[in-house]
Amino acid sequence: MKSPLFSIIIPLYNKEKSIKTTIESALHQSYSNIEIVVIDDGSTDNSADIAKNLAKQDNRIHFVHQENSGASSARNRGVRESSGDWIMYFDADDLLYDYCVESLVKMYQEHPGADIYAGNCNLHYPDKTIINMKHQINGLVKNNLRSFYFWHTNTGVGCSMRTRKAALQIPYPEEYDRFEDLKLILEVFNIFKIYSFDKPLCCVRLEYSSLSHPAKNVDKDYLFNMEFSKYPFWGKMIMGKMLYWAYVTYPQYKSRLFHKYGWYNLYMLPKVPRLIGHIIKFYLKSKSVK
Repeated sequence: MKSPLFSIIIPLYNKEKSIKTTIESALHQSYSNIEIVVIDDGSTDNSADIAKNLAKQDNRIHFVHQENSGASSARNRGVRESSGDWIMYFDADDLLYDYCVESLVKMYQEHPGADIYAGNCNLHYPDKTIINMKHQINGLVKNNLRSFYFWHTNTGVGCSMRTRKAALQIPYPEEYDRFEDLKLILEVFNIFKIYSFDKPLCCVRLEYSSLSHPAKNVDKDYLFNMEFSKYPFWGKMIMGKMLYWAYVTYPQYKSRLFHKYGWYNLYMLPKVPRLIGHIIKFYLKSKSVK
């Protein structure tokens, strides 16, 4: 069987401490028919220079600069600039294991017919602790949204690949700057066939990861724009789980959230006991400040 071209898309913004080893991990794949598309999203540190120097040394790296437009824009630009039959999104601070791409392509060759093939990942904490994000499905996923709700499968960056058609059909949403990946996941899991297997393919280096802070403009946070009516039951349950985090992250907007989502708040019921605990802690903290 012909070896398909595999494109690894890396959005880059101010990752000078990690980008060199990230790109090198992509270059050192046992599968050779790859291209690496690095989209510099207007970095203000030395990230772009590091990536450009690596591109001069290896013609499999395609470096593109754009004005700062956000990670979603950079990922979508990367897909358009790429030529691969299969697309992998990859973050600029993580590492691919050298067998990653080969394992994904092998799964496709042995079990054709899916739109997305997804493995597993390891989480690497600053104290050097490594935790395996173990999934419980090996094979074609029967109910994608239910599987994601219980964290039985994952199509995260660095441990999954999707067809070029799928990447172009459902791009990253550029209208949001927080939890935009949730909107993508809901859309992808709702329509595409996913083949899942329990093998760690990448290492998520949390020591380099940026913390997710509340959006300055909540209208740009997908948690305030979730489309409950668009999805079946398990999609609503996923959004209910995320609605819980919206109440925790934005306690000052709890009235707005309650009125916006109305009876859809009921999909948050499994999380209500924890939510009440967070609200009490927030109330006590605000009282002590006064």
